[in-house]
Amino acid sequence: MTRKTATKTSEWVSFSPYGEKRTTTNTIAAANKRSKAGNKAKNDFTKSSSSDGWPLDETINDIEHQTTKQDDNMVVMTRQPEDIEVVFSDTTRARPSKTTSSQPRSKQLGMGYALTKINSNSYVSMREDNGESCDSNIDTPTINPKRKARSAAIAQGPDPRSSGQIRTSRNSRSKARLSSPSPPPPPQASSQQGRSSTPIGDRVGAALSNLNHHGSNNGKTFHSNFTWDESVSSQRSISAKKLQGSESEEEKLSSVFGGSRRRKIKCCLAVLAVFLLAGIAFLVGQLVPVLPATNFLPATNAPASSTPNSDASKSGFNYTVNTDLLVGVYYYPWHGDSFHNGQGYMRRDLVPQHVPALGEYNDSDPGIIAHHMKWFRQANIGLLVTSWWGPNRLEDSNTKDAIMEHDDVGNLKIALHYETSSRLGFGVEKISNAKTDMKYMCENYFDHPNYYKIDGRPVLFIYVSRKLYTVGTLEEALLTMRSAANKCGHNLYLIGDVVFSSAPDPNEPHLPFWYFDAVTNYDVYGSSGAPEGHAGTDRVDNYYQQQAEWKEQALQEGCRYVPAVSPGYNDRGVRIEKDHPPLSRRITSGSKEGSLFQYQLKQAKELVDSKVDNMILVNSFNEWHEDTQIEPVIGEPASWPFNITKGVEYVGYGELYLDILGAATSSDTSQHTKYDYLI
Repeated sequence: MTRKTATKTSEWVSFSPYGEKRTTTNTIAAANKRSKAGNKAKNDFTKSSSSDGWPLDETINDIEHQTTKQDDNMVVMTRQPEDIEVVFSDTTRARPSKTTSSQPRSKQLGMGYALTKINSNSYVSMREDNGESCDSNIDTPTINPKRKARSAAIAQGPDPRSSGQIRTSRNSRSKARLSSPSPPPPPQASSQQGRSSTPIGDRVGAALSNLNHHGSNNGKTFHSNFTWDESVSSQRSISAKKLQGSESEEEKLSSVFGGSRRRKIKCCLAVLAVFLLAGIAFLVGQLVPVLPATNFLPATNAPASSTPNSDASKSGFNYTVNTDLLVGVYYYPWHGDSFHNGQGYMRRDLVPQHVPALGEYNDSDPGIIAHHMKWFRQANIGLLVTSWWGPNRLEDSNTKDAIMEHDDVGNLKIALHYETSSRLGFGVEKISNAKTDMKYMCENYFDHPNYYKIDGRPVLFIYVSRKLYTVGTLEEALLTMRSAANKCGHNLYLIGDVVFSSAPDPNEPHLPFWYFDAVTNYDVYGSSGAPEGHAGTDRVDNYYQQQAEWKEQALQEGCRYVPAVSPGYNDRGVRIEKDHPPLSRRITSGSKEGSLFQYQLKQAKELVDSKVDNMILVNSFNEWHEDTQIEPVIGEPASWPFNITKGVEYVGYGELYLDILGAATSSDTSQHTKYDYLI
């Protein structure tokens, strides 16, 4: 297609319905003469005219002639707007638009194009069958060609125009409109051949009326719903000869196009049904988190206080959404039917007595675990380092069955705290346990989606590994663990509890750095020198100065470091014979409950390492034996009996430590100083 400047002549092209181009030099007058002579059969029908007038009149004349003859050819005529003339190349067939390339043949039969002017240089090509449009800067309409096979078949038959009838498909409707910024110049009647003086609007109306009248066949009327707004439409007719049979051509086309519509409707309904089901599923997923957790939990004999909060549910809770740190706590799942396995704890011996806010609970109770998980979210706790004493023990079953499979686990991470004093001892007689224990962990823990990994490697914490180093079994134990895990397809990430007291001599090699991926300090109390009463700010400052030196030396050896904090210490309820002095939870005698914890957190955060997820460890969440727990407790202030307290006052602190931890680790930095008033 090409753009031309207006000349003295207008070139018009006639296409056969299936794309074969034919041209003649006969005039419109000759065509009129043939029509009046009895609609003689001819093979070609074209028009030529002077450019002194408007091609719209030729279009109107053509419509008038078509009322008396039947034509199977598709004639596409367009008006020449302003000074632009639209022509087709002699050698190039017009291609359908990109949007119709995959349409079925039945759709292609009823497809035509026209141009609508937007501005002086832009046009819109409108598809007639469904009204879709494509904006482009082109000047010529495109015609959907028909297949050559059908063209040859029709060419061999009698001239379809000899019957004196014309049929128009109900779906062959032109909706092209031409919007010009200014009206076109008036036609010059004196220079045009075969042109009527009747106004254009009246002639169009009359032509269309006659076309509708002559479009009936066998008692069926087919309406051509043209819309003319100073525009031109392509008029198409289909060969009656080709489609003769028991049913009319219109019925066949109606069936084809009607079937297409039905298929489209069915497809649309199917798509809508899919989206409706997806929407219902989404809404159900959104509603589930607000349902009470008790709807999903089996009935238990837990105390009323252990009923989980109403925000707990079977959903993907995010435990780290409000923090930039990975807050880990040592967690003890050893509480069964007999709380603390029948052993005592300092708070129970106080007068008046203190008890856990949930009572002396059972860690296998889903309601208890749900409430713990609510508190984890409150304190930004995203990692549990759970005490593990061997396969099929209470701690093992509670961890893998009650915690890791809980409805509220969300993205909470769990890693095992390998109790070496029980599993490996401090000699060579139990080293073989390392192999069987790793195999068991591979089968039950390491592949679980909630098991904690660093760089894809399952993390295992090794308790008091400094003692293994002292007795000389550290190397053999760790190599056995790594080898056994490798056979299961896992490369262990080992974090050792080797940081204690002062940092080693930087001029001497420290072998634990070579065998561990990271190191940490579990016993903050012992590493600080087991202070009695109140630690004081100076002692805490000295402790974290030593921790910074540990970190520096570990990094020099390619080992990472994880800082730790602890709220206080008192093990006199279980091992009074050791006579360990109790450490108050108040940093000084004039400070408030929780001040030691707040002060430690401020300094420990300065030592986090991005290579280990900015992890910080809290000892502990619920180790009631040594009173390092931050789990809520209730009770009146007490400092009696003296042999248990050594004069240190204890209070029922409720959820204070959860709130301190949540504020200190919040991604909102304005919360970090919220509890500084305690110090």
